[in-house]
Amino acid sequence: MSPSGGYEVLRLALPMIISVGSLAVMQFIDRVFLTWYNPVTVGAAFSGGQFIWTLASFPFSIVAYSVAFVSQYNGAGEFRRIGEVVWQGVFIAVVFTPFFFLIYPWSDSIFTLFDHAPEIVALEKSYFFWSLWGIGPVIATQGFEAFFIGRKKTKVVMNVSLIALFLNIGLDYLVIFGVGGFPRLGIVGAALATSICQIIRLMILFGLTLYDDVRAGSLFAVRKGCRIVPSELFALLKYGSMGGMEYSLEMVSFTFFVFLLGKLGEVGSTSSAIAINLNAITFLPVVGIGTAVMTMVGNAIGKGRPHFARRCTFSAAALAAFFTGFFFLLFLLIPDVFLSVYALGNPDGFAPYYDVTRILLRFVAVYLFFDTINIVFCSALRGAGDVKFVMFTTISLAPFLAVFSWLGVGLFHFGIYWCWTILTVYISLMGLAFFCRFMRGTWMEMRLVDVAKRTPRRRSTI
Repeated sequence: MSPSGGYEVLRLALPMIISVGSLAVMQFIDRVFLTWYNPVTVGAAFSGGQFIWTLASFPFSIVAYSVAFVSQYNGAGEFRRIGEVVWQGVFIAVVFTPFFFLIYPWSDSIFTLFDHAPEIVALEKSYFFWSLWGIGPVIATQGFEAFFIGRKKTKVVMNVSLIALFLNIGLDYLVIFGVGGFPRLGIVGAALATSICQIIRLMILFGLTLYDDVRAGSLFAVRKGCRIVPSELFALLKYGSMGGMEYSLEMVSFTFFVFLLGKLGEVGSTSSAIAINLNAITFLPVVGIGTAVMTMVGNAIGKGRPHFARRCTFSAAALAAFFTGFFFLLFLLIPDVFLSVYALGNPDGFAPYYDVTRILLRFVAVYLFFDTINIVFCSALRGAGDVKFVMFTTISLAPFLAVFSWLGVGLFHFGIYWCWTILTVYISLMGLAFFCRFMRGTWMEMRLVDVAKRTPRRRSTI
């Protein structure tokens, strides 16, 4: 069996595909339920959710980068530093969370700025508020997930994600439609159910992290590491913030794009929300593959074996291409299979969005290949520590999406298909840039563990 070959990548990536894919299924079912409830709420939930993710993208990306540190520490045998870096990520989440609530009083002004209808703004603001209660736990969860993912114990994260998925589906149904004595809350219920499930998910992962460390004889110093460690905090902030700036700018640009679609009217906004929701079925599982790539590249770099990192990246790219190729054919040839699910509970209400969404799925099918390249090779670069290139590339390309979409809609009065053409070109450029950087091989000489080291201390052994 070849080290870092297809089997090893699949073994590590499959739980992450299921884990992150469960989030895609959660969003898919959430939007389907809202379509059955009232199709107008789908666009409002999408723009409201996109806004809060834009605000949270910077701290989220910093804490999520803990995976790269944990994986390189694990590969280098620096086991006791794993608990410390995990807690630094959790502390970052705690510090940032209150700031999200400070934005709430001005949220309606931001939605109104893009000429959204008053009734839509009210729905967006409600969804935004109740989603706020879950965003802090989502960010903190990344730290505890890194404890397992960076050590290649991805099945733990998968099982917890599946628990959250089924809990969310059941709670969604009860509070959106008011079943079994629960209040009929509609879009508020969708946000509230997700927030509750994210809090429960955080509690489960926290308990499992403590349990796993105790079972290992406190090898990872999780309990002792629950303190501010300046060197670890600085290293995580330094490298994670580069990824955070990149991710934040990308989210700002994409959120501007989403808000601009709302300016085109209810049909354009709702149809786009449904198409992007279906795109998540393919996008998020590939993100799971990307997380596995980041872990394997980090471990290989930590052990001083960059050739293994290169091999696992190409193996992952082939796996991801096979997965997205399947959906490419489905979206292009038989999109009705997916759209019929949205129409099932409310066929008359969904009818106005059917034809537009069907065309938008063709755009999704076209850019799937480049999005796969984008995610896999960007994840490999992050795992090695090549975050500066990722940041500068995004800073250079992200404005392309916002600027050209706005020029087409605002100045030349182009429609929804112009916006989606710009989105397709943008994703293609990002994918090609990261692929070319990976092929240059500069990342093979990078190492996060070295820059993060502090005063020498006795190393733990297994």
